[in-house]
Amino acid sequence: PPPLPLVSANLQGPGIHSHLIVDHHGQRIGISGISQPGHISIATPGYARADPLEAAQVVIAQLAAETDFVVLLNNNATAATKKLLKGGQVDVVIETAKHRGFELPFRQSGAIWVRSYDQGLRLGELRLRTSEEHSLTAHDRKIDLDSSMPSQAEMTSLANDAERELKALDKALFSP
Repeated sequence: PPPLPLVSANLQGPGIHSHLIVDHHGQRIGISGISQPGHISIATPGYARADPLEAAQVVIAQLAAETDFVVLLNNNATAATKKLLKGGQVDVVIETAKHRGFELPFRQSGAIWVRSYDQGLRLGELRLRTSEEHSLTAHDRKIDLDSSMPSQAEMTSLANDAERELKALDKALFSP
């Protein structure tokens, strides 16, 4: 499988990219994310946490100029996301939060907004279609994950590698 980069406009540090541009079926798609910076008393050595709105405005403007569509991943920074949408440069918002119900995609300030399910308990598939006038429509589908899903060696290996790297990072940052 391809590497899964971490993208964030407002979190900087090793392994985090401010954005990603993907070419898919003749379309250039810009992807970035924002997250609440967390409590100011919690420091993570080697990482910086900026205001999500201020940091994302620069990245979103760059992506809007260089791509056909802009996707913003929102991790608990909904107020900043709503303000960013008013600029008209974001086409799709994918929100992660503690959602347990299925909600249909909706429009907010012209962008399509979808919500992922809590803790990866459901696999989400988002299909976006464009029309000739450059408007987007969305089909969001969720698949419940349970023990009947067959294991995939590549995905298991990727998950195990990520878990080892997180444990090593946790040990390096927080162990005496």
